[in-house]
Amino acid sequence: MRAGSGEPYILPGMQTQNLARMRYREWSDEQRQWLERFREVSRAQSKYLFLLMLAGIFLLAQYAQVVSPSNGSGDPQIVAVEGIKLNPLILWAAGPIVLGLLLRATLGTLDALSVAHQHLAAGVDSVRAFERIDTAPNALDFIVYRIKPQKGRLAPSYLIYPLSITLAYIEGWYLLREYVRSAFVAPGDKPLLVLGGLSLLWCTPRLAKLWWQKGRRMLEPRS
Repeated sequence: MRAGSGEPYILPGMQTQNLARMRYREWSDEQRQWLERFREVSRAQSKYLFLLMLAGIFLLAQYAQVVSPSNGSGDPQIVAVEGIKLNPLILWAAGPIVLGLLLRATLGTLDALSVAHQHLAAGVDSVRAFERIDTAPNALDFIVYRIKPQKGRLAPSYLIYPLSITLAYIEGWYLLREYVRSAFVAPGDKPLLVLGGLSLLWCTPRLAKLWWQKGRRMLEPRS
C-alpha cells in the first residue's frame, strides 16, 4: 500500500493499538512518523550492507594479491581506485577498521528498525510484519521473506542476518591477525592495527546480542 492511498494497512499484532482496521489517513502523526522512519532506516541499511559486501570482497582480493605465490618480488602492485593510487599493504592494515565501522553501522540500523517496528506492530517480532512495511528490502530480506516460518518448526530465517554479518566480522579479525603475523608489518602500522582491533571489539557485544535475540526467536514455538 502506498502512503495516502486510503487502502487498509494491516499488520500482524496491530490489533492492540486498533490499527488493523484503520486506513493510513486515519493514523496519527506519530504513527506516520514511525512508518517513515522505518522506511528511511531500511533504505540506509540496504546501503550499509551493500558497502559491507563490496568492502569485504575488495579487501579479500587485495589480501590475496599480496600473499599470492605469483608475487615473487614481494613488492605488492599499487592499486588505482578512481585515479587514486593505493598501496595494498595499507588497505590490508586498514581493512579491519573499515569493516568494523560498516559492521557497527549495520548493527545500528537493526536496532533502529526494531524500535520503529515495535511502535508500529505493538511489539510483535514477526517476519510477516516486517515484510508488510518494508519498501526497501535488500537481498537478505528477500531470503528471509522467502523462508516462511512453519507451525511447530524452527524458523531458520531468523539466523540469516546474524550469519551474514558474522562473516564480515570474522574476515576483519582474520585480516588483522594475518597482517600482524606477516613479514610486512612495520612499527608505523601499530596505530592502524590497534584501531582495527578496537573497531571490531566495538561490534562484539552488539553482534552477540543479535545472535541471542534471533536464536531465541528461532526456537520459539510457532502457533
